[in-house]
Amino acid sequence: MSSKIQRIAGLAVICLASATTASILTIILLGRGVLGSAWISSGSSTTSSGGMTAATTLTPTPTSKPTPTVTPSPTPTVPPASPTPDPSQGTGVLYWWQTHDLVEKLFENVSPSVVGIDVEVAASGTASRKTNEGSGIIYSRSGMIVTNAGILSIAIDKQGELLTNASIRVYVRGVSQTFTASLVARDSLSGLAVLRIDPGINILQPAVFSADPELKVGQVILALGYPDELYESGGLSSGIITGLDRPVMLEDGTNLRMIQTDALISKICSGGPLLNLAGEVIGLTNCALKSDATDTLSYALPADTVQMVAANLIKNGYIPGRSWLGISILLEDSFLDLQKLYKLPGGLYVSNVVKDSPAYTADLRKGDVITEINGEVVSPSMDMSYFLQTQPVGSLVTFRVYRRSDGKYHSLQAYLQEYRP
Repeated sequence: MSSKIQRIAGLAVICLASATTASILTIILLGRGVLGSAWISSGSSTTSSGGMTAATTLTPTPTSKPTPTVTPSPTPTVPPASPTPDPSQGTGVLYWWQTHDLVEKLFENVSPSVVGIDVEVAASGTASRKTNEGSGIIYSRSGMIVTNAGILSIAIDKQGELLTNASIRVYVRGVSQTFTASLVARDSLSGLAVLRIDPGINILQPAVFSADPELKVGQVILALGYPDELYESGGLSSGIITGLDRPVMLEDGTNLRMIQTDALISKICSGGPLLNLAGEVIGLTNCALKSDATDTLSYALPADTVQMVAANLIKNGYIPGRSWLGISILLEDSFLDLQKLYKLPGGLYVSNVVKDSPAYTADLRKGDVITEINGEVVSPSMDMSYFLQTQPVGSLVTFRVYRRSDGKYHSLQAYLQEYRP
């Protein structure tokens, strides 16, 4: 029994001696700087598996002669104030509080350049009263406004002129006056129209268009429109660019390439600006598009196209030197479905032919499949609009088409004309 007690006592003495030795060595090493601040910080607290932080287990005595080091200025305990948003940050990295302030500032700066548009056609004879509404962008201080031609569709006659019983009213944010607008010109190939109002004593604020709109898929954008009567202000939505040069079809069947975004844009906001985070216009939104019923995306006419078309409409009333054929081409996805159903050859499916156009004169018909142009085989992905842009006015273009009505191929020729609305 006494031998067991002696063994236990011996073990206790050994453990005590080991602990004392370890403590002495630790103090010596700390004093000589062998163990640094990294070891102290790692030993100051521990985290349990349940996420609880344990209390400090070691607080070493500071040495009297620490190794000289350069010590940075201590971090302020009071967080810095949110910086004032700078439009130049639009393409850079922003913190969440900067983005919040930036969007608010952009709305306040840009919204005075966005107008509301009401179109009304008075009842006449058996025809009932018609109305339409949308948004627009102030293009110049003199009162020029750009918007979607589709907004005016109910008020345009067969010659492209405004109906005599039609009226256009324009509302400007911050101005109590309601303006009466006149139609300067419209371009059905781009879906753009220019209106004019007389600002009188009011000073209008034109929108700023991006001088070099380098767009990228995934880029954050803002869409702004004029709010309806249910809202005191608003009309702002946000999203990202999901596609560039996206082929779409306007209401009249015109094919066009546009910016595609996932921003939710209501019909009344259609015709307003698509903005980058610098508050610059990179496009003009258009919701009046023929697309699939399940398509929740929105589209915008690129800013460079808007400026080119608007400048020519204001100066000339049309776009000079632009070749015109007078057909609409079915989108590739839709044609591929028809191709499988009716065993059609590959090519461009003619979905519409404008009466008295070069295509109409050449006997191109709705339902024809263009398989060759100027002896070159074409595919359903060919961009007919781009092809026409490369052809001078008066050019002779040869077509080989398959006509399903008789199951035969036909060779046709058309002389391109200058397009005038």
